Amino acid sequence: MSSTGRNELIDAANSALKNAYSPYSKFRVGAAIRSKEGKIFTGCNIENASYSLAVCAERVALFKAVSEGYKSFDSIAISSSGVKPAFPCGACRQVLMEFNPDLRIYLDQVPTNYQLSDLISHPFSRDQMILSETDRKILGTRYLELLCEKTQENQGKRFRFSKIEVYGRDRLDAYNRDIVIPPIIQKLRQLGYIEEYENDEISLTPLGRKNCGKQVVVDEII
Repeated sequence: MSSTGRNELIDAANSALKNAYSPYSKFRVGAAIRSKEGKIFTGCNIENASYSLAVCAERVALFKAVSEGYKSFDSIAISSSGVKPAFPCGACRQVLMEFNPDLRIYLDQVPTNYQLSDLISHPFSRDQMILSETDRKILGTRYLELLCEKTQENQGKRFRFSKIEVYGRDRLDAYNRDIVIPPIIQKLRQLGYIEEYENDEISLTPLGRKNCGKQVVVDEII
C-alpha cells in the first residue's frame, strides 16, 4: 500500500483514539481497519469497572465492520497514548486471523509495516475444530433442512440436492461431509423420503416430494 494509504489509516486511528473510554488504565488506543472495498472503520478501547470486560480498539473496529457486512480486510492501523508502539494483544491477533492472516499492520510510532501472520505463529483455526468420527457418533445430528430442485429427467420426479443444511451440535463442512451425509441419506430412506440416491441426485417418494424444503428430524443417526 502507498504511504498515502498508510497515513490515511493512521490518521483515522489517531482520530478514534480521542474517543477512547479508559478511566482505569488511562491508556488510550485507537484503531482503523480498511476493507478490501476501501471502506475504513474505526474503533477505540472501551474499559469497564469489571476489568476483564474491557474491549480493545482493534476488535471494536473489526466488529463494527463485520456488523455492517464487511468481512474482507487488507490493513489495520493502531495508535496509542503510550510512549512505545502498541502491538495488537494476543486476543486481537487471534480474532483478526479469522478474517485475513496476511493483514497488514501499521503502528503510528514506527515506519515498519508488519504482517499479522508474523505476529502469531500458531493461531487456533477452524481446521482444529473438525470432530473425530467417534465424536460425531456421540454428538449426532439433530435435524436437517433438505432443499431440492427438480430436473427434467423422469418427468420431474427426480430431484437434485441444491443445499443440505445440518443443524445441531454436529458440524458439517467439506471435510466431514462424506462421513455425515451417507447416514442421513440412509435415514431418509428409512423415513420413506427417498427411493434412490446416486451422485447427489435423489429420486423422492411421494412423501419426500411433499416435504421437500422442510426440516427433517434425523436425531442421533450417526
